[in-house]
Amino acid sequence: MVREYLLSVVIIILLCTLVGATTFLPQSFDELDKKATHILIGTVVVQKSIQESKVISTETTLHVEEWLKGTSSIQTVIVKEPGGSVGDVLMVVPGSAQFVPGEHVVIFFEANKKTNNNAALTAVLYGHTVGMAQGKFSIQKDKSGTEVLINDLGGAHLLKQVNHEQITLTALRAKYKPSLFRRIIQWMMWVFQ
Repeated sequence: MVREYLLSVVIIILLCTLVGATTFLPQSFDELDKKATHILIGTVVVQKSIQESKVISTETTLHVEEWLKGTSSIQTVIVKEPGGSVGDVLMVVPGSAQFVPGEHVVIFFEANKKTNNNAALTAVLYGHTVGMAQGKFSIQKDKSGTEVLINDLGGAHLLKQVNHEQITLTALRAKYKPSLFRRIIQWMMWVFQ
């Protein structure tokens, strides 16, 4: 009996390895928030896959509509995630955040680089989603017309199932909406930048 149990565990482990699935420990909104340097609402503009050595990644450009956490003056963010296609080579990374041009999203973002174009008076923030696909939410309308956040794990599996209540965009905004005093300070920092 023990021998059969151990054999079944070994077979399951081998199958998981062969399938190449990504497994995550589920992260709550609070855990994603703690790890994120920025949280934003934006729209996917364009995607570009690049190959560096033997690794393919996809850079997704987003137009920022609203900052919920982090900077308030930058309007362009580039999210770099593993996977993509270059020529006839396709690299799939289960669990990587997937974006679609025109998609309206909320992302929990970890910035790792900022560039400034002084001639155009623009800045671009580079980074990746927190928790891979766990840090990216599509904004969609439910049957009542309420905007809700939908998370697609991109082929990954959660190590344990968690029952998350569906969160609305309004509730998320309320959680991060700064006070009037903080908004005035942010505006002053932007004006005198």
